[in-house]
Amino acid sequence: MLLLLVLSTFIFQSGQRTIDGYLEMPSTPPRALLVYFHRYTEKGEAVETWEGMTSRGYAVAGYTNFPVNNVVPMANDAVSTLRKNGMQNTPIIAMGASMGSIYAARWFAANPQVRALILIVPGSEDICESLTHSGGRPVFLIQADNDDTTFGSGAKIRKCLPNGKQYMVQGAGHNFPPDAITGVIADWLDALPLMENQ
Repeated sequence: MLLLLVLSTFIFQSGQRTIDGYLEMPSTPPRALLVYFHRYTEKGEAVETWEGMTSRGYAVAGYTNFPVNNVVPMANDAVSTLRKNGMQNTPIIAMGASMGSIYAARWFAANPQVRALILIVPGSEDICESLTHSGGRPVFLIQADNDDTTFGSGAKIRKCLPNGKQYMVQGAGHNFPPDAITGVIADWLDALPLMENQ
């Protein structure tokens, strides 16, 4: 059976700005919404690469124009817009890759309604400060054994996350396709009690 997934767009206001957002939805009501951060600017193609997550029942959203100083309010505004458009009771997950992992962790630390955090090849040990504010919420750290971009920060992040889930992508460098990890991410999310306290 061929599953056709369509990338759609949404627009939201944050401060005085109008922001373009991208959303990929599963064919059934999503089990959770993953807000995806990657580098400084998110484009539709980056959200679309996570179709393996939507095929497992998870929605993935991202957006363009991501200034570093507005991380928390902008992410909150994006989610608020999506909640008004059919995702009122959908659990929210922060997911960040590379430099975007810093912003995902910052938003996760500042917003207790974000249920879990997924960090993919994070490039800065500054994440450890955010993790001290996780409040016991689940964190999943994914690294690559041949990643020469993170310059040793990976080992420090592993130490500041003793109780979180950790996964090492074997034989991969800093850049690898999302389909190398969508299965382990979906399995981890499937096992979380995401709907508790809704």
